[in-house]
Formats: sequence, C-alpha cells, structure tokens
Amino acid sequence: MALTLVLSSLSPTSQAEARSRLFSARIRTGQIFVRDYVLGLTQKYPTGTELLEQTISLWLARMYWG
Repeated sequence: MALTLVLSSLSPTSQAEARSRLFSARIRTGQIFVRDYVLGLTQKYPTGTELLEQTISLWLARMYWG
C-alpha cells in the first residue's frame, strides 16, 4: 500500500510574481517517489539513506523559502 503525501506551497519566482507548487511523495517498499507537478518531474530515492534525508530537507527548504 502506498502512502501519498500531497503538499502545496507558494514558491516566489521573482519579487513581483509567485507560482503555486504541488508535490506528491509516494513511499513504497523501500523507495520514495517525489513528483513535482509544476515541472512534470518524478525522482526516485531509496528510503533510509542519508541522501534521502538530505534530499527531503532540501526539498522542504526550497518549498517554504524558495
């Protein structure tokens, strides 16, 4: 069974405008799939790794602080 987490945030593209970002993360059998619906990209990471933790931290920081 997949756990789906959908987050929406506002990421500024310049001082004058901002765009809405929609992400989803699916965690299944040792892997996480992160989808950026604005860019149309999906990235796959193994769970339980330092790289994954760093990636999620950077992803959340980018989401909230641009």
